[in-house]
Amino acid sequence: MTGTRQPLSQGQQALWYLHRLAPESSAYHVMCAVRIVGARRIGADVLARAVTAVEHRHDLLRSTFDEDERGPYRCVHPAGRLAPEIRPADETGEQLRALVRAAGDRPFRLGTDSAFRVVLFDGPDAQVLLVAAHHIATDAASQALLLRELLDACGAFDAGDPLPWEGPATGFAVQVAAEERLLADHEETERLAEFWRDSCRGAPLVLDLPADLPRQVLPGQRGDTVAVPVPDRLAERIRATAADGRTTVFVVLAAAFQALLYRYTAEPEFVIGCPASGRRARELRGTVGYFVNPMVLRASLDDETTFDALLRRTQQRLRDAMNHQEYPFPLLPGALGLARNAARTPVFQTTFTMVATSRLDPVMDLLSDPRGQRVLEYAGLSITGYDLPQQEGQFDLAVEVLSGSGGLTVLFRYSTDLFFRPTVDRLSMHYLRLLDAVTTRPERRIGAIRLTGEEERAHLLALSAGAPAR
Repeated sequence: MTGTRQPLSQGQQALWYLHRLAPESSAYHVMCAVRIVGARRIGADVLARAVTAVEHRHDLLRSTFDEDERGPYRCVHPAGRLAPEIRPADETGEQLRALVRAAGDRPFRLGTDSAFRVVLFDGPDAQVLLVAAHHIATDAASQALLLRELLDACGAFDAGDPLPWEGPATGFAVQVAAEERLLADHEETERLAEFWRDSCRGAPLVLDLPADLPRQVLPGQRGDTVAVPVPDRLAERIRATAADGRTTVFVVLAAAFQALLYRYTAEPEFVIGCPASGRRARELRGTVGYFVNPMVLRASLDDETTFDALLRRTQQRLRDAMNHQEYPFPLLPGALGLARNAARTPVFQTTFTMVATSRLDPVMDLLSDPRGQRVLEYAGLSITGYDLPQQEGQFDLAVEVLSGSGGLTVLFRYSTDLFFRPTVDRLSMHYLRLLDAVTTRPERRIGAIRLTGEEERAHLLALSAGAPAR
C-alpha cells in the first residue's frame, strides 16, 4: 500500500460490501453530464489541467478502496491518478447517449484505480462532459459540486484567470471522525438506536408490491427508469396544499406516495426509506464524499384515513426522524436483530426522496431538468442538462422527485428483476392521479380515491368479463 490509510464511514463500509457482492454492477454508479452546445468548446489540455486541479482539491478523487484483516479502508494517494478521457464522437441522439451511459456504467476497479471518471465526448456539433463515480466516494450533491468546479476551472484556465478557490477542500475524514465520536458515546448511540427500534416496532419490514416476476434469491441489480413530468397546474396545487397545511412540498409528495403504496398493497402499517443528506457541518459544504444516510419513515393508514390526517402524521414522523438522523443506517439491521437476506434490502425495499435546487446553484438547477431544454451560460460555455438513467436496481422501487426552476419531475427507478415497464408506467400514472385528487380535496378518504382512468377501467372490465382486451 502506498499513500495514507483512512477509515471508512459506516455507509461506505456497507457500499464496499455491496461492491464485493457484484463488482461488475453499475447500480451504485452516480453520474451527471452536461452538453456543451455553443461555438466555444472545452479543450483537451484545459480539461486535463482542470481535472488535476480538482484532484488536488478533493482527496477522495485520489483514493482507492481495499480491505485487509482489519477490514475495509481507503488509501489516499498523491495527485496524478485521475486523467480525463477524450473520445471523438460522430454519433448523435440516442446513439451518443448510449455511448455516454456505457462509459458511466463501466465497472470501477476500486482497489487500483480512482473511484471517479471524467470523459469528454467531442462531437462535430457539440460536446458531452460526463462525471461518473462509484457511490462509495460520492453522492448526487457531490457530483454536481465536482462538475461545477471542473467547469469553473476550465473557464479560469481558458481565460488565464486564477482558480476560484484557494487550497484543498475539507477532507471527508472530518465526516468519518464525527461519526466515530458519535459511536464512541454509547449512551447517545443507544438513545438514537432505541428511537429507530421504536419507530419500526410492530411494522412489517417487508413490503411486497404486486410484481410481474418471482423474486430471485440473488437479485441481479438490474433496473430501468420511468420519468414523469408533473403538469404545471398540478405542481401549483401541490405547493398550495403544502402552504395550506403549513408543511413542505416533500411532505405532500411523500404522504401521497404512502397512500399509493397502501392502495397497491392494502398494508395498514409499513415502512419506506427516505435517503437524507448527512452533510450538516458548515465546513463540509464544499467537500466531495458519500454523505447519504437513509431514514426510516413509517406509514399508518387505512381506507378511512383522510389525506389531510395522513399529511399531518407524515409531517410529524418526518420531523421526529430528522431529529434522530445521526444514527448510521447500516447499523439499524443489527439493532433490529434482522438476519441478512440477499434477496431483499434490509428494513425497507422502497424509497422516496427529493432533490430540490434553485437558481442560486445554476449547475445543480440545470441538472434537475432531465429534458435538457434550458441553455445556461456558465464559465464561458453554453451548456444544457444531459439526462442519464442511473442507480437502477438498488431497490424494488426507488422514487426520486427533481424540483428546480424547470418544474417537478418524478423518476421511478425499478428493479427489472421484478417489474415490467408497463407496470411501472401504470403506477406512475396512478401516482399523478392520486396527487390530483388529494390536492383538489385533501379531506378525501384514501380508500375513496379512484386511481384508474376510463380507458383503464374499460380494459379491466373487459378482462374480468372474458372479452378480448383492446
